[in-house]
Amino acid sequence: MRDEVAMQGVQEIHNSLLRSIDTEDSGIFSSDIPFIGETRWIARGIQMGTDEHPRYLVTQLIKCAHPFPFTQLQVSRDNDSTLSDPETDKSQQEKKPYNRSRSNKPKQKDGQGTPLNSDSETNKNLPITNILSRSAQFDFLEDKEIIKPESKEYNEYKSVPNKPKVPDATGAGTGQGDYSQNSTNEQTKIKRSKGVGADLDMLTEAVRILKDDGMDIKIRMASTMPLASAPHKWQWGYLDSSTQTKRNVIAIDIKRKDKYYCWVDIEQRRKGECTVGLLKSDTKIGDETLLTILKNLSRLKGIWNGSKGTATSGFDIEYERVLHTWNSAEKLIQTITQKIQM
Repeated sequence: MRDEVAMQGVQEIHNSLLRSIDTEDSGIFSSDIPFIGETRWIARGIQMGTDEHPRYLVTQLIKCAHPFPFTQLQVSRDNDSTLSDPETDKSQQEKKPYNRSRSNKPKQKDGQGTPLNSDSETNKNLPITNILSRSAQFDFLEDKEIIKPESKEYNEYKSVPNKPKVPDATGAGTGQGDYSQNSTNEQTKIKRSKGVGADLDMLTEAVRILKDDGMDIKIRMASTMPLASAPHKWQWGYLDSSTQTKRNVIAIDIKRKDKYYCWVDIEQRRKGECTVGLLKSDTKIGDETLLTILKNLSRLKGIWNGSKGTATSGFDIEYERVLHTWNSAEKLIQTITQKIQM
């Protein structure tokens, strides 16, 4: 944080450890609370020392009311969905491959817990832990919106496409993509994993042209739909549940006069199913709000408003379904311009 008081607390730990090497002082290191003043806080820790002179090693700060040493918070990481500037971005040959496949994740050891949404039974002997949101933990973050940069100078990584495994030739070919009696048509799987809509290249081109024409517009995110249930279950969030291929989603922010718009384009299996959601609000639509709407939409199987509920329920946000009828950037520009001028 580059805070002088916090730096002194870190330095005190270092100094106390050095003193314990050449002296008979206690080997327990010393430190101070890394800020000055009064505050309300709740911590989790380990009691050390003796009953007469107890010491506590704080392992987690559960709640704190002290202000942070900054006024704004900007978050960025290299492998997020923020697009880099084409003029300063690295070439594809220079970028490192980044694969989100489940096979690359470290395996859980016995007794070390299980991943989220796991099928395995939980350990009943473990204590219950309540996890607070960041705004609930720190009063200073309440109602603070995280700033995300519109673009980056360059991306360090590139996505690696998930390719279907090539079957081992252990017998005569079946004509269905494998060499066994339990044949599955690999070509059908690949075709089903390729949907329509949410065309990033087309949307990028349309945004560039509209921005050059003076419109306040930018691509907000290019990611995949959040899941509504455990990853192993068949669900609408997957474009193809058999290969666990998630649907792509692209969101575009537009501001016109005093209105804020968010154009949400989601990948579908067939062109007739493609409907874009155009969100409209008097205030800027936050990241948590948009994520909640996408989760609702995933739970409602892509239906913005139906008998089971509305994706924007609980928010003061208007929405309009836009049928996907364009096949070029020029027609997409016409549709966007027409809809935000209504």
